[in-house]
Amino acid sequence: AGVIYIFVVIWLNALLAYKLVKLNNNGKGPSRGAADNELVYFAIKISLLCLISTCSIIVLTSCITLINMGMVTSPHFKLVAFSVLPIFDLHTNFFSILFTFRHFDPWYQRMCGCCHRRCVGTPQKHPAANPEMMSKQQTETQQSRSEVS
Repeated sequence: AGVIYIFVVIWLNALLAYKLVKLNNNGKGPSRGAADNELVYFAIKISLLCLISTCSIIVLTSCITLINMGMVTSPHFKLVAFSVLPIFDLHTNFFSILFTFRHFDPWYQRMCGCCHRRCVGTPQKHPAANPEMMSKQQTETQQSRSEVS
């Protein structure tokens, strides 16, 4: 049952990454609007947090599986696998959920900002974290709407 669970979690993360790639390559190029930038930011954020949670559960279930199969008999390994890793996994999942909220975006940037910038490919911060960038993007969006009208 644990192997099936891990497979399903990995499959869901792969589907999320696939959707992210499709969203990022939707043909609009680098001149996306503010709403698209916000959507790409959120998709990358969710994808990274899911990846971190998935790695945590894989480490936990792998260690417990090794113990249950009798491959590891060390009492120290068992102590870590049955007491430390579940707490680590719980905290990882808690912070992953917490960081999805906009209020905790500065903390997300501190903890995962380096990976996020690598996924985006630009060193820019989230527009909501920078009021000047947000107002600039809103002005560009309004100008492009007025040009269409």
